[in-house]
Amino acid sequence: MNNEQETEEIRRLREDLVSMNIQLKQLDEANQAWQQYQQNQLVLLRDRLKLTDVDNLSFEDIVQQIENHFNDLNNQLVELQDIKSNIFFFL
Repeated sequence: MNNEQETEEIRRLREDLVSMNIQLKQLDEANQAWQQYQQNQLVLLRDRLKLTDVDNLSFEDIVQQIENHFNDLNNQLVELQDIKSNIFFFL
């Protein structure tokens, strides 16, 4: 390899390095945006469904809390429907 070829290879390697650094920065920014989106979704779930300690739970545990909340709401609905039926029965 002569000097000119080595210089050209070094130039290409530098260009590749710059390109890879740009891509790395873009991926890092995308990763940060995704993490922020996930955190916002957790806050939304926690606030809307009154979940507890979601920051320290696994995904499966969060799903279990959501399922428990849904079951609680369903039970409340059944109770209210029973009360409504009893009220109309006595009227």
